[in-house]
Amino acid sequence: MLGVEVLRQVEILQDIELLKIKGKLNADDFAKIKQMTSLVGLDLSEAIFEVLPTSAFSSLPYLYDVKLPEGLLSIGESAFLDCGLLKSVTL
Repeated sequence: MLGVEVLRQVEILQDIELLKIKGKLNADDFAKIKQMTSLVGLDLSEAIFEVLPTSAFSSLPYLYDVKLPEGLLSIGESAFLDCGLLKSVTL
């Protein structure tokens, strides 16, 4: 559903630079986030998920700031691999 909702606001996922998500996230939602290759800031502080998948944000070259939810239990291997500009991850 994330891809559908976002595409109501922009024409292509690669144009998104800032994103805040509220509510439940699933594997398809994380796949859509990986397509947002211009993403700079991602606020998941109000999202609902317990596991950040393996390679969840890998190869998002401009990702600078990420806020994760309180209920997060684990972060998958290589979740932030090749995020060369990453400066802040807030738990």
